[in-house]
Amino acid sequence: MDLDRPNQLLDPLRPESHISIDSWSTWSHDMASNLPGPGRNLGLMFTFLGKHLEGWMNALAAELGFGPRATMQKILYIHQNMTVPVSHRMSRKARERWESRQETRIQRRCKRLLNYTHSHVYSTQVESLAALQSLALESTSLLFALRAVGAARHFETFFVFLNSRTEQYSGDQLLLLASMSWRLLKTLREGFG
Repeated sequence: MDLDRPNQLLDPLRPESHISIDSWSTWSHDMASNLPGPGRNLGLMFTFLGKHLEGWMNALAAELGFGPRATMQKILYIHQNMTVPVSHRMSRKARERWESRQETRIQRRCKRLLNYTHSHVYSTQVESLAALQSLALESTSLLFALRAVGAARHFETFFVFLNSRTEQYSGDQLLLLASMSWRLLKTLREGFG
């Protein structure tokens, strides 16, 4: 190999090259991930261990108050306690500032709930979609909060996300995720009725 020639790596692509078609096809098959060997075995092991670790971490997060269900409960708690019991003593400006801060907290948690839909764990995705659906049907103000964080746009891209990961799900799982997200997208666009 002559390092003085800068285009030396392109030589095999030239028509006058002596490399046959058979050697090109052999090269392309050597890169396949389904061939036996240490790289494939390590890759499968990391995939297996990663899925189990992620499932264990999600279970631990749910126990510690994280996850889609806990996020939904925090949103409902903030929403139910939005009016201050001492609001008659507050000035109008202070009350509006406090309510605005509470709306910001709700929107931040709604974004977090939307991010759970892109989890690699199927149960987390289903829980987050169910939580979003119940929030959208809970009240119009929560529906508006979901609209404000761009939930409809998120679900339009969620279908692309599902299409790119079809090999990960069974047919029933894919159908459930798609139908739940489609129903939620319809609710976000049209409202309750």
